[in-house]
Amino acid sequence: MIETDVNTYQTEIGGYENCTWLKYKIIAYDNSGNRAVNDNHGHSYVYHVIPEFPSALILPLFMIATLLAVMAYRRRRLL
Repeated sequence: MIETDVNTYQTEIGGYENCTWLKYKIIAYDNSGNRAVNDNHGHSYVYHVIPEFPSALILPLFMIATLLAVMAYRRRRLL
């Protein structure tokens, strides 16, 4: 884990295939070897991998939305 701020750490969960369920808990040790566990009160944390929105679709959808907005504006202006 990487310290991002005082007493704040961050890490990434590695890449997994779509529709994968991950269960995890956080275990930390201090400099004296004391152990702390954060496991959601014994239920573990659950993460579901969802498919990403394909970036190739973002530009065409934005262009269509812009075209529809311009058409609606012109139609309103003519009335």
